[in-house]
Amino acid sequence: MQTGVAVTGRVVDPEGKSVEGAAISALADTQDGPGLADDMTDREGNYRLLLPPGRARLHFNALPDGFVYPNPSIIKRLEIAAGQPAVEDLNFTIYRNAEEAQQAAKKQTPQAPTPRPLKPNPEVAERIAKIAEQHVQREAQFRAELQAAHDDVQKNQEANNRYFADKRERAEDLEYLISEHARDPGAFDGLLLLVGEMHWPLDDSLTEILLDHHLTDPDMGRLCFALRHRGGEEWAARILKAAAEKHPEHAVRGQAVFALGDYYRGQAFPYGRELPDAERTALLAQASRYYRQTMDDFADTPTPDGQTTLGEKARHELRRLKNLPDLKVGRPAPPIAAPALDGRPMALADYRGKVVLLVFWGSWCGPCMRMVPHERELAERYRDQPFVLLGVNCGDTREVAKATMEQQQMSWRCWWDGEETRGPIETDYDVPHWPRVFVIDTEGVIRAIDPETEELDRTIEDLVKAAAR
Repeated sequence: MQTGVAVTGRVVDPEGKSVEGAAISALADTQDGPGLADDMTDREGNYRLLLPPGRARLHFNALPDGFVYPNPSIIKRLEIAAGQPAVEDLNFTIYRNAEEAQQAAKKQTPQAPTPRPLKPNPEVAERIAKIAEQHVQREAQFRAELQAAHDDVQKNQEANNRYFADKRERAEDLEYLISEHARDPGAFDGLLLLVGEMHWPLDDSLTEILLDHHLTDPDMGRLCFALRHRGGEEWAARILKAAAEKHPEHAVRGQAVFALGDYYRGQAFPYGRELPDAERTALLAQASRYYRQTMDDFADTPTPDGQTTLGEKARHELRRLKNLPDLKVGRPAPPIAAPALDGRPMALADYRGKVVLLVFWGSWCGPCMRMVPHERELAERYRDQPFVLLGVNCGDTREVAKATMEQQQMSWRCWWDGEETRGPIETDYDVPHWPRVFVIDTEGVIRAIDPETEELDRTIEDLVKAAAR
């Protein structure tokens, strides 16, 4: 990229001193395709980029030693017009940690937010709706590609790579649109689409847009529920805490409080690593406090989808936390007492004295349905012996669950845990994936969790033989 509009600026530390060696890149979308420009700050902290007409997204590609914030992310978006003058004094401050950045922000003189328009710009709403439509279509295409690929690892990987490349492009288009129309009411719909349906994180600038212009949106509870699964991501905690403290509607404040409980519970179990016991215990205690606050102050408040109350969900989350020490081999299985799929009462305790194979499943879950033929075989093999197979259906309507069981000749009894994939029984049992399988002995003690087929068969056989003596 040799010609274009010059973009210049300076990078400094919180004391205003020049920072040398900060690498800045700009990804430009042009008529001729994507272009890349990059530079590294000199001893005076200066940089210079040449950008062609089009949209550009500036990143910190790398920071010098001692500086960690902002991490490599989009830090500025520009619209470069043909023939426009140079963009000067596009300056940045970098920090040694996020706390230093937050302290600096507090020292700035607060400005009254510019009132957002009362009515959304139809063009903005239309563009967001178009991105939403593209997202839905691409999701359907991706699922079809995965089904066609089946067990072909290379095809699955290629499908994933294409999908995430397309998703990133749509997300960046949406980010730019929100930034350009930050105060428009429609921008909140874009933020909700980005965080909710697209599961995309917000960078610092978008977080500030939400906090400055959209925190009081009536639909904020839906966004809070989308953020509850982003445990450990500081930007999400900032939004949830602000909504819990400042939103004018009691219901939304309650939805934010409950979401904070989920946030800290999720932070206690980070994907792919173990936390020290003391740190995990502290996070779970924090989650418990938010759940109890939900029970005390917002028990009758509906969830954003209106399917249940916050108090009911908090009650099961507290039960999940209580059950965690028992959801292990050698510990008593937590009780289950709820209506079965046929509407009749059903309790796990009713089957004490029998070996129980407990399976959490859904018709939408491929591995669950592939397990059904072997489940039928086990049910038939131990039909007249002290053994019972019980299911917990998750994420299906009652009609779909019944039809699936009939079509698949699943003759055993089954609880129906509601249409969402985090129903009360699943919550009580801290179900992380589907299928989730527990083998429970005649005394109600868990003897295996998610065993492979051979281990499953061997465990059931040994337990049934022992029960028959």
